[in-house]
Amino acid sequence: MRSIAKFYPQKDKDTVEEIVKKVQNSNLDGLTVTYEANGEAHYHSRYLPYSGFSLKELKKSLNKNRLELGLVAPFFFSEGIWENSPTKRAKIGFKDWPATNWYRPLCPVYPGLFEERLAMLLEAVEEIEPDFVGLDFFRFPLFWEELDEKMQLITCDCPNCPAKGRRTEVIYQYAIKVKEALASLPIMIHMVPFVDENTIKVTGQDPKLLTNVLDSLSPMLYSNLLKREDSFIYTTLEKLAAYKIWPSLEIAKREINLPRSYDKILYFYLA
Repeated sequence: MRSIAKFYPQKDKDTVEEIVKKVQNSNLDGLTVTYEANGEAHYHSRYLPYSGFSLKELKKSLNKNRLELGLVAPFFFSEGIWENSPTKRAKIGFKDWPATNWYRPLCPVYPGLFEERLAMLLEAVEEIEPDFVGLDFFRFPLFWEELDEKMQLITCDCPNCPAKGRRTEVIYQYAIKVKEALASLPIMIHMVPFVDENTIKVTGQDPKLLTNVLDSLSPMLYSNLLKREDSFIYTTLEKLAAYKIWPSLEIAKREINLPRSYDKILYFYLA
């Protein structure tokens, strides 16, 4: 069972060598890192300006020390696209999604957007050569981090949405195309941690479908963030027991006893 931590270069000014040492000192087996943030790319890209931090160099240094690097693909979330291409923003009715917090969702069915985001993912993979890929924000909009026990599901609802009533099919077909394009790499998907029927219809993330295409599902079981007891983690993992899972936990939960062993556990996040 390998322990992989999410890492945000934009929040950390350490050198590559210092980051690798931090991973080793934390008894981790690697990192998983988004390749774009704040409208910049952590590699030389045709799509965004360079942030100055090289994931390619980080990957080389991690692998040299027998550590992994996974790439996080923030599919339908991008601060840069949100700011520069307002028409691609998710909408509630005819209005843009309210910018009241950090969440800036894009419209998954905006013409050409999926292809644009897939092209950037393929470019990042070719440049960085990661050990695996994680699909993040690979769903229809839902700010699940704020959901309480009432589970009031707020999502986009354009009157003429071509995905109306078929969100799970849309996300499933997108997953097929990503896997076909990256057949040689392990690909997992970061999943909203609520797997009830209503939430699945909203996000389009149906584990029964996605497990047939992708290598692993990674429910984001952030119980502290959601103000849930640890039983929330156990209950959700039990509901997903039939699938291949790489659980995502808060790093404060590293000592928790899980009901079974997993190939990988992802932790949010290494500071």
